[in-house]
Amino acid sequence: QLLVTMMGGRAAEEIVFNELTTGAGNDIERISDIAKKMVCSWGMSDQVGPMTLGKEQSEVFLGKDLGSRDVHSNETALLIDSEIRKIITDAHDKALQILRDHSALLDVMAKALLDKETMGTDDIFELILENISEEEKSLVQAKFDRAREMRFDYADAPVEGSSVQDAEAGDSTEESTLGRA
Repeated sequence: QLLVTMMGGRAAEEIVFNELTTGAGNDIERISDIAKKMVCSWGMSDQVGPMTLGKEQSEVFLGKDLGSRDVHSNETALLIDSEIRKIITDAHDKALQILRDHSALLDVMAKALLDKETMGTDDIFELILENISEEEKSLVQAKFDRAREMRFDYADAPVEGSSVQDAEAGDSTEESTLGRA
């Protein structure tokens, strides 16, 4: 799911503008790193199997990995590349399919962003919930509820120099260093 999300920007460029830009470059770099770890470190490839394909380690100097290199055959390197490409392509294809299936929502979201320029989590989820099928609402609502649980409320955060006890006690005296962000 994370990989599909990361390919969403690239997929949206293809659908909306029918061209590719450098805008998704960082996402592609990150998804490539994750896919490589999935194949080479975490054993998440059916073709490669549950094994780690590591690097030959040399001396480490000042925290730099100066002398590492991949240690495997050309055949294995081709298999690894193929598996990484498959993971990325599958995520890209899934992102394209989701956006095509929800093209009306994509248009509504784009118009809302043109009007408001920025949207918060609540605004985004409300817009989505208003524009999806009844079958999808329970899944999206569950994700929205999870996002709310994970939210950090900066208004309740202690300011630097204050103590947790001050924040918990709600100390509002002049001596308190607790403020509101």
